[in-house]
Amino acid sequence: MRKFKRIYHAVLLLTVIFLLTVSKQIGAINFWGQRTAAVTEQGLTKKQGFSFLRDTILKDTIPAISDTIPGQKDTTLVGDSTFIDTSQKPRIDTFTLKISKDTLSAPVVYSAQDSVIGLVQGKTIELYGKAKTEYETSSLEAPYMRLNQATGIVTAVSGKDSTGAVSDYVKMNDGQSEYQSDSLKYNFKNQRGIITGTISQQGEMFVHSQLSKKVNENTVYASGNFFTTCNLDHPHFGFRANRAKIVNKKLAVTGAVRPEFDSVPVPIYLPFGFYPLYQGRHSGVMAPSFETNDQEGVGLSGLGYYLGISDYWDVQFYGDIYSWGTWRLNANPTYRKLYKYQGNLNFGIQSTRRNAKGDPDFYKSNTYSLGWSHSSDNRSRPGVNFGANVNWSSTGYNRNLSNIPMAPYNNVLNSSITYSKQWQDKPYNLTLAMNHSQNNNTRLMTINFPTANFAVTTVYPFQKKKALVHPKNGMNNWVLVILVVSETILTFMIR
Repeated sequence: MRKFKRIYHAVLLLTVIFLLTVSKQIGAINFWGQRTAAVTEQGLTKKQGFSFLRDTILKDTIPAISDTIPGQKDTTLVGDSTFIDTSQKPRIDTFTLKISKDTLSAPVVYSAQDSVIGLVQGKTIELYGKAKTEYETSSLEAPYMRLNQATGIVTAVSGKDSTGAVSDYVKMNDGQSEYQSDSLKYNFKNQRGIITGTISQQGEMFVHSQLSKKVNENTVYASGNFFTTCNLDHPHFGFRANRAKIVNKKLAVTGAVRPEFDSVPVPIYLPFGFYPLYQGRHSGVMAPSFETNDQEGVGLSGLGYYLGISDYWDVQFYGDIYSWGTWRLNANPTYRKLYKYQGNLNFGIQSTRRNAKGDPDFYKSNTYSLGWSHSSDNRSRPGVNFGANVNWSSTGYNRNLSNIPMAPYNNVLNSSITYSKQWQDKPYNLTLAMNHSQNNNTRLMTINFPTANFAVTTVYPFQKKKALVHPKNGMNNWVLVILVVSETILTFMIR
């Protein structure tokens, strides 16, 4: 117990001495810092009565490693935010991959009903049985197809039956036009290709070409061309031209051209041909069609010009001409105004010549016709309606229309013009009309003008809003059932 106490007092004494020594050293260091004493690298330095030893801690001899990424700073160091330039945005590393120039810009989607064979070494794919290929806006369908992935060239061949005739055509749609051909070799990259035995539709015009060369997206050069409006594979009529330049949905220009009917050439040559292929509403020439009959000979029907005056007016001028002297001329203006009215006029003149002059059956006559159709929209003036349907012609006009099969048998013509008005919230209505009837066989014409009809709907002048009913028999008072009906009709007839 005594040994423990002696050790205890010794430990306590040593602790006090240690604390005093540390406090003195700390006070000396602070005092030296305030007096700005210097310590040099030569060793011991004395100032203000204090002495210090040289710092023996070695400096870092490893040189600082700079950032190996050029043009970038280490953004992990944290410094004073007042000295950071916030105008400089950090550069972000991006992944880049060089793509070959001859690579397709989109994937090619292909399918076949029978089989698909891929040749790895040749980088080609062969499709059998209703093959179909799609690339961006272009599509191709054929019984057999071969696709070269390296060059982007696709070759398609039509199918034939046992007799050698084409049974399944190659069908192509390049986003601008549709083609039907016997064979095709086409480059998806630059949209150039060679097409044989092709049929393309440009608006209402069908273009048949033996050999076509597509040089870009819109232009085709072709040889052995046949222009027609007949939609058959072997058309009955059209214009034959050897060379042509076709611009999709704009125009086609050819060299020397001649008409052809039922594979029989007509000995009439033109130095060049110009065919508008515009779609939509626009002014331009209306393509004719070839016709023939025993009474008037060979002729052109429907040749004319369409004039789009404005959004409210347009006019068609067209006619027919035949080899034996018969001709027809028609003018058909059309007018319209949205939500108000619409209508059209049709005025026609024809000069008919049949058989040769001096022949016993020689016939010649001049006839005319007039038609008018008009209708109004009830939304423009509620309760008011005006309409017209006029058909007026010479007695022999329909009989001389040889290009319309049923026209000679239509011997009765009828016309009517009607105006009607109904007053809102009132029981009155008025109808004014003019009627016309014409029989070409009997040469009798009847005109009813004017025809007026003013009517008042059923009125109960003594009827109350709440009718009184007899309690026993359930009948209304006889005074309340008195009604007034009035109608006036005026008709004047001319024969």
